[in-house]
Amino acid sequence: MPGELQVPDSETLWNTKGRGYNPGLFHFEHHLAHGAFVVGGRDYSPQGIVAKTMERQYPGLRKALDGILDRMRDSCKDTGDCIRYALELEQAILQWYSEQTDVQQRRKKDESITKNSLDTAKVSLDALASMLNASSSDELPKGVGESLAERIELDSPKDRQKQLRVAVIGQKRLAELPPGQLSRIERQTAGLGFRLQGFMQAQKWLPVMPGARGRFFSSLCHRLAVGNSRVFVKNGFRESPNTAVHILLDSSGSMNDSGIMLANAVCYAVGKALQGISGVNLGITAFPGANRAKRGTTVAPVLRHGEKLTARFPEIAYGMTPMAESLWWVMQQMCLLRENRKIILIITDGEPDSIPAAQEAFNQAQKKGVECYGLGIMCPSISTLLPHTSRVVETLPQLAPALFELLEGALRRNA
Repeated sequence: MPGELQVPDSETLWNTKGRGYNPGLFHFEHHLAHGAFVVGGRDYSPQGIVAKTMERQYPGLRKALDGILDRMRDSCKDTGDCIRYALELEQAILQWYSEQTDVQQRRKKDESITKNSLDTAKVSLDALASMLNASSSDELPKGVGESLAERIELDSPKDRQKQLRVAVIGQKRLAELPPGQLSRIERQTAGLGFRLQGFMQAQKWLPVMPGARGRFFSSLCHRLAVGNSRVFVKNGFRESPNTAVHILLDSSGSMNDSGIMLANAVCYAVGKALQGISGVNLGITAFPGANRAKRGTTVAPVLRHGEKLTARFPEIAYGMTPMAESLWWVMQQMCLLRENRKIILIITDGEPDSIPAAQEAFNQAQKKGVECYGLGIMCPSISTLLPHTSRVVETLPQLAPALFELLEGALRRNA
């Protein structure tokens, strides 16, 4: 092949006839000078050695310079060409250096990400190993629930009287009121519904009302052909019963037999009178919701909003008086109702478990526009919580006068 040297025998290469001209030696030197010394298929020329060293130390640079060097060997004739090719070589070297810098930075970034991933994996494995080797649950890491419980514990008031628990719904054992008691209740509270209807009036929005005044409505022009001048519309309000009432019935252990009987009678009389008024949405809840067989519950729904009233009420009185928890639960239920006006009526015979918590619940109810009223059953304790909106009832005939005195006073304050 051109440019390659086939190594001759020693006699031809090293002529022992003297140190003069030797064609074999001259041929070897010629190929060595032109960088084409190949023995056994391997390139031992200076250019080959330099090229391999250059590719190892500066990968890609030789390829970037080869084109310029080839052109330079063919067309570099004067100093100007030398300067031009030198500038091209400089630009090629700078571009190669910039590319190599980017490659090295990306490599370092990848190595850093890999190292961080390995460190994270190592930490996770160490944490897993510590959990597996934990001898008790105290050594395990805290979960979200435990962390949240600790935070709530730190934020909760230290005074037990100010602490408040979330209401738990239970099922109270109910029993039908005796027929004789039902007839006596209806006889002693006759006319209660008619007298309550005026108090339960609330403004109801009327979206469109045709009339002789207001905004002209083109869709009603056909009325003019028959002499009907009601071709105007206007928005307005109309007084209409649009009220949600929820009765909280105390059935705690402080209620003796006569107390729970009177409380049930008062609750049934008020409930029957209110449910007879169109536009009133009634609900009844007993508190606490615990029986002797099942403790720990806070409220027990007796009548949910939208249901029809029955004569079934709590049969026994048992448990504490979680009034604050019950109030919060009732307010939560009433937030979902569509009625404009919302009233809570509490029928109780004693003080709540936590007076500060109950006072805070009443304050929040007032801020949210919920009216709260109280009826004390043979006990004036409710007046400490609702001094202006509570009355005491000793017997069933006192219910109507006490209730209307209470509601009329509320109307005068709101006027």
